[in-house]
Amino acid sequence: QFNYLPIIILQKVVHVPPELAGKILTALQKCQPETGIDGNALLMIYDGKYRDDKQFKDFIYCSYKTTGYLKSDGYLNEEKAIKAFRNEPLIEEGIRRCGPLRGSNPKESLFMFFKCFIDTTPVQIGI
Repeated sequence: QFNYLPIIILQKVVHVPPELAGKILTALQKCQPETGIDGNALLMIYDGKYRDDKQFKDFIYCSYKTTGYLKSDGYLNEEKAIKAFRNEPLIEEGIRRCGPLRGSNPKESLFMFFKCFIDTTPVQIGI
């Protein structure tokens, strides 16, 4: 007989600054119907998960664009994102680690950032 101990990875919960929370809610109201993403996908995001499909990528890109966290060339504005979560070193480390990733276009690059951040940063961002 074997005894197993559960392994629990604790994540620090960081709440979105109030000035960003309103922008996120606006983005959800705009991007959900625009991309046709379902509510289950939104729940996945809140749980720190993601899907690798066009609709999900479109939603993530629309959300970042609507909240103003993309530069004019369509890539993540890393410094603006870091500034929004000032005094949160884990978030800054995650943005600096994952922000430079590049795919074939800005949307693919943002999705690569999003996956990397979710998979490697021990933080759960809450609204």
